[in-house]
Amino acid sequence: MGQAISAPKKSSDKLYYVWVVIGLFFIFIFGRVVPPFAGIDSVGVSIIGIFIGTLLMVSFGNMSFWPLLVAFIAMIDCGFSTSGDLLTSWFGNTTIQMLIWLLAVTGAVADSGAVQVLVYKLLSLKIIKGRPKTFLFILFIGFMFCALLLQASTALVILYLTIVDGICKACDIEDDNELRRTMQLGVYNSVMGIYILPFKIVGALALAEAALEPAGLAFDTGAYIITAGIIIVAIMLIYWAIVCFVWKPDMTKLKNFNFEDMNLKPEQKKLNRRQIIMLVLLLVGVVYLFASTFAPAGGTIRAFTGKYGSVWIWVGLLAVMCIIRIDGKPMINGAKVMSDKVLWGIIAMAGCFSILGNCIASDTHGIKTAIANLINNTIGTPSVFVLVLFSVVLTTVVTNLTSGFAASYPLLAICLPIAATMQANGVISSATPLATVIIASSFFAYMTPGAIIYAPILLEKPGMTKKFIWTKGLLVVGIFIVLATAVGTICSYIL
Repeated sequence: MGQAISAPKKSSDKLYYVWVVIGLFFIFIFGRVVPPFAGIDSVGVSIIGIFIGTLLMVSFGNMSFWPLLVAFIAMIDCGFSTSGDLLTSWFGNTTIQMLIWLLAVTGAVADSGAVQVLVYKLLSLKIIKGRPKTFLFILFIGFMFCALLLQASTALVILYLTIVDGICKACDIEDDNELRRTMQLGVYNSVMGIYILPFKIVGALALAEAALEPAGLAFDTGAYIITAGIIIVAIMLIYWAIVCFVWKPDMTKLKNFNFEDMNLKPEQKKLNRRQIIMLVLLLVGVVYLFASTFAPAGGTIRAFTGKYGSVWIWVGLLAVMCIIRIDGKPMINGAKVMSDKVLWGIIAMAGCFSILGNCIASDTHGIKTAIANLINNTIGTPSVFVLVLFSVVLTTVVTNLTSGFAASYPLLAICLPIAATMQANGVISSATPLATVIIASSFFAYMTPGAIIYAPILLEKPGMTKKFIWTKGLLVVGIFIVLATAVGTICSYIL
């Protein structure tokens, strides 16, 4: 037993140090041994090395914090930035500032258990009793909208799949049952609802903003919400329709589903006062986001949201949560929430890749021009459709084999500036839909255990089989690619 455990650990340690050596070589040595080329100056070469090295360690070495800190040091070492300017670029970025407070607010709401109660309430609706198709609709679409309220995707995957286990137990649906598998994949993909709102993917958002900035463009939050919303809602509706009208698994046992058979505790069935208040406050933040995006320019609402920006709303909501007392105690311990829920790995990643992305997308060190020349010499000037198709296919394929960062971050840094040029030249209305489909594709992952951090949770569930994943699951991935490409292309022209 001892040897069986220690051997994989040694192997894992060796692989870890292999990635460390490779990553540090690119971060610190690449720029010193590779001379300037293709119009890229020495600093630009170093930035390419830092980008590659950091990406390799984060994507393949499963190192999510310290390589980013080392990358910041390397940016100073190669002469890209001074120490003071780098700190300003990192912590002075409003997106990074928003992330800090947003993580605290959403983390507090998640800990309250409010969303779990909402999910169970969906299963208690009378409309689903004796109606299997309606039941699955609520399960897939309702759970997707519940995901809007949370930030922690892994926790939500665990919750949703656990609920499916409870449903199957209550309905006596055995492990090796096609209906069970379709429900598992459906609720797994419904977690994509998290990413309809852009503040849930701040790392990629910061990189997208940085890639657009050199062209004088801003990330269009409204275009993101519309594009992501259409794609995610549509794929869930299509999946529901395929399950109900094409695959047609035996749903007889779902007709007998009784919510009470799940044997839930009383606190899991009804929202308490604390949970209601926290949900209301979170919804205030979501409404504020929509108002700041879609309210008429020049109106009172836009003036108000413009005054406080995207950061102070979350600071204010956290303060209100601290002020309110329930049963003589503060609703939350603000200092503890900030300590426990602010994920510095995410903050470091967002800051690091946004700074690197800005450099790659700018004209300062020649990287953008070199990439554009390479693409033009290889395939010519790509159309919007080709650019979107290429981005979606590559991101989705790579994401389903390994980390989504391996494809999405380089593509945001490389392809988005091309779309930005198209927007600046009037070819398309917005470059943001391209960023949106890249981001969405980087989270539509479950084909292999390495696809995304929570993919093994689905693949190891009782009843889930490789045959199902590589037949019906693969079909769903193909549909997603077609859908995301079509929506991304159309939205690029009309938004």
